[in-house]
Formats: sequence, C-alpha cells, structure tokens
Amino acid sequence: MDTLATPMPARIPPRSDLLGDEIATLHKILAERPRWAPAHFALAQAFERCGDWPRAIEHYRRAIEIKPHCVEAHEALAAVLARHGKLADARRHYEQAAVLAPHRYDIHNDLGTVLQEIGDVEAAIASYERALAIAPECVEAHVNVAAARIKLRRFEEAVAGLERASELHPDSAEIHNRLVHALLPLGRTADVKRRSAAVIRLQPDRALWRLRHDLLGPIVFNGNAEIDEFQDSLTERLDKYRGERLKFDVNELPISNCQPPVELIYQGRDDLAIRRSLASIFENSLPTPPRLDRRAITGPPRLAFFVTKGSEAIFLRGMAGVLTRLTPGRFRTTVVCALSGVAKFRAALSTAPIDVLPMAPTLSEMVAEARRAQFDLAYFWEVGTDSLSYFLPFFRLARVQCTSWGWPVTSGIAAMDCFLSSELLEPPDSDAHYNEQLMRLANIPNYYSRPTSPVPGANRERFGLSADQHIYVCAQNPAKIQPDFDVLAGEILRRDPSGVLVIIEARWPAVTAAIRERFARQFPDCANRLKLVGRMVQTDYLTLLATADVVLDTIHYSGGANSVYDALSVGAPVVTLPGRFHRGRYTLAAYRTMGIASCIAKSAEDYIQLAVALANDAGGRRAVVNEIAATRGALFDNTAAGRELEDVLENLAFRGR
Repeated sequence: MDTLATPMPARIPPRSDLLGDEIATLHKILAERPRWAPAHFALAQAFERCGDWPRAIEHYRRAIEIKPHCVEAHEALAAVLARHGKLADARRHYEQAAVLAPHRYDIHNDLGTVLQEIGDVEAAIASYERALAIAPECVEAHVNVAAARIKLRRFEEAVAGLERASELHPDSAEIHNRLVHALLPLGRTADVKRRSAAVIRLQPDRALWRLRHDLLGPIVFNGNAEIDEFQDSLTERLDKYRGERLKFDVNELPISNCQPPVELIYQGRDDLAIRRSLASIFENSLPTPPRLDRRAITGPPRLAFFVTKGSEAIFLRGMAGVLTRLTPGRFRTTVVCALSGVAKFRAALSTAPIDVLPMAPTLSEMVAEARRAQFDLAYFWEVGTDSLSYFLPFFRLARVQCTSWGWPVTSGIAAMDCFLSSELLEPPDSDAHYNEQLMRLANIPNYYSRPTSPVPGANRERFGLSADQHIYVCAQNPAKIQPDFDVLAGEILRRDPSGVLVIIEARWPAVTAAIRERFARQFPDCANRLKLVGRMVQTDYLTLLATADVVLDTIHYSGGANSVYDALSVGAPVVTLPGRFHRGRYTLAAYRTMGIASCIAKSAEDYIQLAVALANDAGGRRAVVNEIAATRGALFDNTAAGRELEDVLENLAFRGR
C-alpha cells in the first residue's frame, strides 16, 4: 500500500503569494519529473487550497494513475468530488480507499456519508457500522448512523446511538440537539424538552436554539382545549422576542427548525398572527436585503421556481404540466432545487427549455447566486415545511415573490408579495387570512396529468377486510387528523354497525399510537373497528382507495391535493365538509371544477348522514361513482388552468420591472 505523506497546513489559510510560489515550484518539478506522484498530489492540494477544484481533481487523478494503490490520493480525491456533488465518483474512490485500508474507520465513516447523500441508506448504515466496529468510541460515526436510521424511520435505534454518543461527549450541545429531533417521532415529549433545555444550558448564546425550544409543542392534541392552550402559550412565548435582535450565522437557518410548527396548519385556527409574529423576529434580526436593480432589463421575464429537498415529487406531479407547456420564448425559466433533485428535474422537464440550478451548499451562497441571476419572479413551492423553504423568501431573491397551494397557508413574511389561489377555494372574507396580496384565479393553479395506468379494482382481502363490511377510508397522513374528525368518524361508526374506518399509519409511530389512543378514549365501543394499515406503494394505495365504499375527507385540512386527485381518479366518492380557510377547501374546489355537489356537506351532521347513506345504499353510491367518472376529466389536463397561471406569472414578473 503506497502513501503520499505531503503536509497540508489546512488550519492556517495560506497567503496567496506563497501558494502561487508553491504551485510554480511544483510545476517546475513536474516539468522535469512528470511521473512523480507526490508532486501531483502536492499540486492537487495546493489547487484545492486556492479554490481551483477542477485542477485539484485533475492532479489527484494523475497521482492515482501513477500510484493506483495510494490510499491518501483516493481519499483526498473522494473528498473533493463529494464536496462538489460528484457523488458516484466520490463513492468509487472511497470504496477503493476502504479496500486498501480496511482498518481506517474514518474512511468507512466518510464513505457512509456519501452513500447516505446518494440515497443508498442501508449501505451507508453498513459502512458506519464498520467504522464503529473498528472504533466503538467514534462519536461522529454514532451521530451519522443515527441520522441514517432516522431516514429509515428506525427511531429507537437512532436514539440509542445518539444516547451512546452523548455518553461519550456529554457536553456536546449538537448531540443533545440531534436527540431532540430523534425523540420527537417517538412521542417522548418530556425527554424532548429535557434535551432541548440541555442544549440551551450548554450554549446559552445560541439564539436559534432558544427560539426552537420555544416553538416546541405536541404533534397530536387530545382536544380543542389543548390546541387553544398551545396556541395561546406559543403567542406568549413569541411575544418575549418582540424588539429583540437575535444574533446568529445565517447559514444556521436551514437546519434551525425555527419555521412555524407544521402542526399549526392542521388545527383549524386562524394562525396569521402567530406566523406574522415569528416572521417579524427574523425581519428585525436579519439585515434588510438590498433592492434588486430595477434598471431597464430586456428579454423575456426570468422566472424561478424554488423547490427544497424532499418536495420534488409532489411539485412535479402538480406543476410539471404547467412548466413544460409554457409558451415557447415567453419566459426564461429556472427550477432551483437541491443537488440531489437535479437529475429528477432534468428528466421530468426535458421537453422544455428549462434550466435546473442546484442550490449552493450554504444559504449565503444560495442567496448570492439567486440575486446574481436577477430573477423577475420567484415562485416558492412550499414555505415552512422545512427550515430552508421558510427562510429563503426573507432574502428577496427576485423583484416579486409569490407562493401558492403547495403549502396552503399564509407565510406571514413581509417580503412575500402574493399568494396565488383560486376563487373556487377562497371564501369571500379570505383576504384577511393572508399577509400576502391574495390573487384569486378562476381555476385551481396547477396541472395534473390524466392517469394513464388502468384503474385498480377493489381487493378487500389484500387489506384484511371482508365483503360484509362498509369500508370508510381516510387516506390522509394521521398528523392531519384533528380531534373534530374523531367526532365525525366515531358517530359514523356508531350509526353504521357494519362500518370499518381504515387509516394509513403515519411515518412517525408516536403519531399513529396517539391517534389510536385518542379515538379509543372517546369511542371505546367503536375502537375495534378502527383499522390501521401500514404505509404502502402507490399501486396498493390506489387499490385501497378503490376498495373504499366512502373516502372521508379530513376536517380543517382537506384533500391534500394529491389524495383527492387519487381518490377521484379511481372513482371513490369523497365526502367533504369545507372549512373556513383555503387549506380546508381543496376537495370543495375539485368538486366545483367537476360540477358535483352531492358529496359536499353543509354541516357536521350532514357529513355523517352523507357518509352513512353512501356506504349503505349501493344504488345511490353507484350513481355518485358514475357522476365522478363522467366529470373528473375536468380536473386533469386542464390547459385553461395552465394558460391562466402563465398569464398571471407574466403580469407579476413585469410588475417587478
């Protein structure tokens, strides 16, 4: 096994003049000895230190070509490739280094990190475990393998690993911080608060961690009184920050978890004041971004669609048809996404001249790149489902900024100019629900393609259900099930002794358990007819919907876009009770588009009666199913919706000029 022991003063930034001298000297050496591997390695390190990573890669490769068994060269090349998104190549060189130096736990750890970034999480865990077998006290490997296990929802194992890391490094606020996030899915609220308090005790100057602690709350609530108490308490906690200027590094924001609690959107309350209060903390603490240049700009408007990691699939499902059908030459369009999503977007949007720009590694770099691009309009797909999506709009990345139905609630952010909605969704008084200017389009502003695969048939045996049961399916994430829904569902089961309520388990086991326990407390006589089924692939999910006699829409958060399109695509009748806010009216908007009113309830009692009647009257249900089949085409391939949205985007873009 060859090594190249070339010193690299990484901790002391080199003077540029000395680097230039070093590079010149190494070039002279290589002119005389072009196959001297140590010189190529040293030159690669010098280029890497001065930021010229393409030439660093070139000389690392040359060193490996000359000495293919050099561990250091494979390791250094893998590291620089990984930093610049060339993950497949990085994996190959880390694997080669691991073969050459199987005793090096740090190489196995670094390989695991690349595998995790690629998405091969099982292989990443195996690599981290090899590192721990060599070095059981390697804190970094314990932390990394926990992160990988969380991705696979192996929360108990993740917590055990992090607790071991905390024993090894008890004064690490970062490990306590990670334990906060790992414990949440397990519903261990007391432990969450204890670890969060430890974080603040160890790092009292970390303002974002203090704020995150104040944002913590339950995921599942036992009743409306608890919801009101939480929102009142949250309002009081946020008021403590009024006028305070928090100090933090902006690059901490994407991993801060200081966005509004996700659960707010499901609670059925007007939370504009809470969202506005949180946003004002950051508006007071962040420097006001300089105005983008408004001098005369020629050419088509520049549109940017910002999609953060994990949201690619749902964005493409509802918006790919809009983007690929934009009038040629009307816009210069860019999708800005995580590096891991670039290939997916390029493949899905390949029929249109759309640029795909990977997000830079840090928030400050992302902001600089976006502002250099001089976008006329930034469309933020979701604002608040994760920290990065929440904080990007604060930095004014385009002359006009808008959001829409991807996360159907006001952002509360002053820099967000418009919210694009539909007159089919909004009640007359809904302007008061938004911090942004509300724009009501005639259509739902999306484009769902007509399903091309065959409609799956019902298959009760697949889910352990019988022919004599009446199947009520709630296909929403259980986290969206507010206590008011329990009342409706429980009363439906009481009135229909043959009824079974089927719910798909949540990603977080604690959420599933809490929903089951809450329902059983309120309806102990019906608890044995609540059936929870495991998460499933898309074809099985559609089969479940086709199996349903009735699909029950959740209260206060309706449809979820995808789920209502899925249900109607297989002809399943969805009973809905429209709420006060956009987020509780999506199924209503779908039915209005189709011209159907028979499944829209006017009250809680009406919702119960509609559902029970549909489940018990085969003829009446068949009539509704036939009506859905005859009209659902209006929901799909809606070119009018795409054209209307295109016009709105152009008007907004030119407004910025």
